[in-house]
Amino acid sequence: MKGFDSSVRLVFEPLPPQGGSGMNIPLPGEGDWNDLPPVGPALSMNLKSAVTEGHARPSSDPGGRIVGAGGMVIDGDVLGCPCPDCKALIPIRLWLMVADCWRCKASIELTEQQEREATRLIKQRDQARRNTTGNGRTAPAPAAIRSISAPPREDAAPSRAVPPPTPAQRRAPAESPPRVATAEQPIGTRKKARATAAVGSTDVFLREAFRDLPAWLISLLLHMALLVILGLIPSPEQHKVERLTLSTQLNTKDALGGEKVRDPNTDEEIIIDLPIPKKPRTDEERRRIIKADQDARELRLDPNQPYPNLPTMDAKIRQINSGRAAGGLAARDPRVRRQMVTAEGGTTLTEAAVARGLRYMAKVQNKDGSWSFRGERGATGLALMAFLGAGQTSDVGFYKDEVSKGVGYLLKLQKPNGDLSGKTSSNQRMYIHAQAAIALCELFAMVGDESLREPAQRSVDFIVKSQYADGGWRYDPNARKQRGDTSVVGWQLMALHSAKLATLDVPETTFNNVEDFLDTVQKAKDSRGRAVTVGSRYAYQFNRPPTHVMTAEALLCRQYLGWSDSHPGFDSAARYLLKSHPPQRSAPEMYYWYYATQMLHHLGGEHWRQWNEKMRDVLVNTQEPAGRHEGSWPVRGGHSAAGGRLYMTALAVCCLEVYYRHLPIYRKVTVE
Repeated sequence: MKGFDSSVRLVFEPLPPQGGSGMNIPLPGEGDWNDLPPVGPALSMNLKSAVTEGHARPSSDPGGRIVGAGGMVIDGDVLGCPCPDCKALIPIRLWLMVADCWRCKASIELTEQQEREATRLIKQRDQARRNTTGNGRTAPAPAAIRSISAPPREDAAPSRAVPPPTPAQRRAPAESPPRVATAEQPIGTRKKARATAAVGSTDVFLREAFRDLPAWLISLLLHMALLVILGLIPSPEQHKVERLTLSTQLNTKDALGGEKVRDPNTDEEIIIDLPIPKKPRTDEERRRIIKADQDARELRLDPNQPYPNLPTMDAKIRQINSGRAAGGLAARDPRVRRQMVTAEGGTTLTEAAVARGLRYMAKVQNKDGSWSFRGERGATGLALMAFLGAGQTSDVGFYKDEVSKGVGYLLKLQKPNGDLSGKTSSNQRMYIHAQAAIALCELFAMVGDESLREPAQRSVDFIVKSQYADGGWRYDPNARKQRGDTSVVGWQLMALHSAKLATLDVPETTFNNVEDFLDTVQKAKDSRGRAVTVGSRYAYQFNRPPTHVMTAEALLCRQYLGWSDSHPGFDSAARYLLKSHPPQRSAPEMYYWYYATQMLHHLGGEHWRQWNEKMRDVLVNTQEPAGRHEGSWPVRGGHSAAGGRLYMTALAVCCLEVYYRHLPIYRKVTVE
C-alpha cells in the first residue's frame, strides 16, 4: 500500500441516485465558517466561498479549488466537507474513509459513491495541474491523494463495467445482510484503518507524527505496544498461558490468504480471496478473475456477524469438525464457504459459476414456484437441490424467496400417500419424486422447521413402500414384481440418505435390500469380457453389461451403505474412470459427471485431485458467458434432450458445489 496522509478523514450520508443533486448535507451557516480546524484562514474562507457560491476561485495551486456533490471541496492538496450535524467545515481523511468533526465530535463513514466522488475531484484537480504545467506530467500528489480508493464514476473516467442487477437482486431483502467486502473494498484494509484511527484521533500531536508513516509500520508499532502492555499484566493463574498471535507479514497475500490482481481499468490491486487456478497474464484474464470474484461473493455471509436464523459460528464449527455423519450438510453454511472451497479444491471461478447458475435458475422459475423440464413442471426438486447445496434456504441466503416458493409448490403438489411426482406418468416419475424428496429432507435438516417433518417423512415412506422385491426401484412404484435399475436406485438411496441426516425414520431393512440389489448388478468382467476387481464395475440391470455411468452411481451408493475406502473396488474403478472416461469438453456427460464427482470427492486423494482439475475446468469453460441464457449450460450430451437447459444447469451447479455440498465420508474436515 502506498503512503498515507493522516490529516484527511471522512464520513457522509449516502449520495442520492444518479441524476440527484448531491449529498443531503446542510450547508454551514454564516457563523459556522469562522470556527474551523487549523487548516488556515485563507483556505477556510476560500472553501466557504466555493461551497456557498458553487464555483472555484483562483488559487495559487494549479489544481485550483473544485466543488463536488454535496459540498465536498478540494483545495490544492486538502479535501473538505461540511459536517452534517453542526455544519462546521471538517477535513477529510480519504485513505481512512472516515471523518471526525472537530466541533461536535460526530463521526461519519464515507460510502463507496462518495469515495468515487472524492476520487473524481482529485482526478479533476490533477488534470487542471497538467493543463497548467503544459508538460504532460503531474507533480506527485500527497499520500492522502494516492491512497487506495474505489473506481471513479462513469462521468469522470473509464471504470470497470458492472452488469445490471437481476430482478432477484433488485428486490428488497427480507433482512439486511452484513456489509461484505467486494473487489472495490480489499478485505482487512478498512478494518485496520479504523483501528488505527481510533488510537490516533485522540491526540493531535500523534496525528501529525504519524501522517507520513506507512500503514504497515503503524500497525507494527501498535502491536508491539500491545504485547508490552500484556506482558506487564500479572496472570491470576500462573499455570495458565494465554497466547496472542499477531501477524505483521507483508507479501502478495493478505492475512486471509487472498492474492492481489491488478485491475487493468483502474490500475488498483484487487484482493482475490479464493484460489485462482492460474496466475492471470493478460488484461482480459485479470478482468475475468476480478468479475468472478465479485460474483463469487454473492453467496457468502460474514462469519463475524450474527444471524438469528443460523446457529452460532462456534456451534457450526463444532458440528463440522466433529466428523459425525449427522453434520453431513453443515458445510453448506455460507459463513464457512471460503474455507471449504479453498480446502477441497474449488476456485474463484467455480464459485462464480455457481452464483451465475443459480442466477439463471432464479430467472426461469415459474410464477407458481415450480421449475419445468421442457414445459413439464417436474424440475422443481432438482432445481431446489442446487439452491440448497449452496446454503440457500427459506430462512437464509440471497434466494430465500425462490426457495420458499419452490418448497411451497412441492407441499401443494404432494399426494396423501407422499408422492411428489405430480401428474407425471412417464418414466420420469420416480426420478422426480426422489429429487423432490431430497429437497424436502435437506431443507428440514438445514432449517429445522417442524412443519416440514411430516411431508418429508411421507415422501420417504412412499419410497420405502415402492421398493421392489429385488431391492431396487424403477419407473412404476406399483410394479413390485419388476426388476429395478441402478439409475433409479441411485436417486432413491440419495433421498433415503438425506432423510437419515434429517433424523427421519428409514427402516434398516430398506438399506439392506439396496445392498442386495447392487450385488445383482455387480459384474466380474468389463464390457469387453476381461476380468476386473470385484466391486469395480456395475450395470444398469442384472442382465446388462457394465457401464462407466452406472459404475460411478453404484459406487456412490456403496459409499453411503458403508463400504470402506480401502475396498479394492474403489481404486480399480477410479483408475478406470479417469483413464477411459475423464471429463471432456468435446463429450459432455452431465449425469455421469454428477455421480462420479461426488464419489471421487468422498474417496479423496490423487484420484480426486486429477478428476477435480478436469471437471471444474470443463464446467467453468462451457457455461454460457452472456446473452439470454447467461449462466446456464448448453443442451449437449446424454439425457440432455429430455431435461433441457435447466437439467444441465442444475446438475452442473451441484457438481461445482461438491466442495461443501456434502462433507467427505472418509476424511475429517476442520474449519476455524
